[in-house]
Amino acid sequence: MQNLVMYIVINKDLGMSAGKTAAQASHACTEYLINTLCGDNDWEKEKLHQWHNDCQKKIILGAHENIMQKLSERENVYVIHDLGFTEIAPNSLTAICLGIFDKADVPKEYSKLRLL
Repeated sequence: MQNLVMYIVINKDLGMSAGKTAAQASHACTEYLINTLCGDNDWEKEKLHQWHNDCQKKIILGAHENIMQKLSERENVYVIHDLGFTEIAPNSLTAICLGIFDKADVPKEYSKLRLL
């Protein structure tokens, strides 16, 4: 069995409250789920179902704005910009879901990020 984990990165430069951080992480997770389930990539769907049924682990990482910007330019990541109704400015980059990986296959640049 694979050790599948969903990785979500939070912009730690924004100083979001715990509640706001949790909401932004949830938005990133939901964006990934919707895009994967509605997409054509059967391997991603299979990985998602396996993760959901067997693993359901999430790793929340923190990164500075400049790293977040670089991550947001990668393919197959799901980027969240806040509407700015509470706490932070409109269009702030708050969270990114990097997707689901087997822990043994996490890209090296992701493994440099630290837990939030």
